[in-house]
Amino acid sequence: MKKTLITVGVVVVIAALLIIPKLDLFKSKKGPATDAPRGPGKMAVEAITVRPSRLDNKLIVTGSVQANESLELKSEVSGKIASITFSEGKSVKKGEVLLLIHDEETRAQLEKQKYNRKLNQDNEFRQRKLLEKDAISQEEYENALNRLNTTTADIRLLEAQLEKTRIKAPFEGRIGLRYVSEGSYISPSTVIATLYNINPAKIEFAVPGRYSTQVTAGKKIRFTIENDTTFFEGEVYAIEPRIDLETRTLRLRAIADNTSGRLLPGQFVKIDL
Repeated sequence: MKKTLITVGVVVVIAALLIIPKLDLFKSKKGPATDAPRGPGKMAVEAITVRPSRLDNKLIVTGSVQANESLELKSEVSGKIASITFSEGKSVKKGEVLLLIHDEETRAQLEKQKYNRKLNQDNEFRQRKLLEKDAISQEEYENALNRLNTTTADIRLLEAQLEKTRIKAPFEGRIGLRYVSEGSYISPSTVIATLYNINPAKIEFAVPGRYSTQVTAGKKIRFTIENDTTFFEGEVYAIEPRIDLETRTLRLRAIADNTSGRLLPGQFVKIDL
């Protein structure tokens, strides 16, 4: 009887252990079941509409403005300044006299030689007539002719020296600031002023060597200057026939109209090729 009770008790315990977990007596009633099935989640995405457009292959480089022509005005001879005939910052014409150097001594020597030439001309004429009559030797006539030719050469030399006392504009342009005054003594190393021709203006710049085959003479360029959004136009006219070994760039020059005078030598430019 006792064994039967023990057996029944064991069976009841085992049954309880198998049935109780299935009754959900110890699960929370507050929230939904953790193993409840869920619907598919949503993911945020960004969309871009692709449209055909033109791709501009532009090259932007920097450069500088240069004068079309420029030079430092200097005298070929030493002397005291007699007169300055130009005004600073003003335009001058080609061949216009800009400065005079005292030339009294040279003029006096020139006048003396002109008198000598007249005497030697008369002497050569007489000697030639005598030679025709066999009254003198050929040597005597040649001496007279040589004196005439020497005097003529001396006159040309003095005229050339006299011309050097008149400093003229070698081309049309604008004079910069002057560094001398009337009465100053100048020498060939003295800078009198600087003359610029800035119309048209030159634009010098460089491009990477890999673009050397894409830039040719005649190519149009657009560029702007500092503190100015206005676009200027130019045209490439010269290309250096070598690539710089240090910078690996190719140097070019373009020319641009500068009637307005807004392009000044030394200005920084940004070039759009």
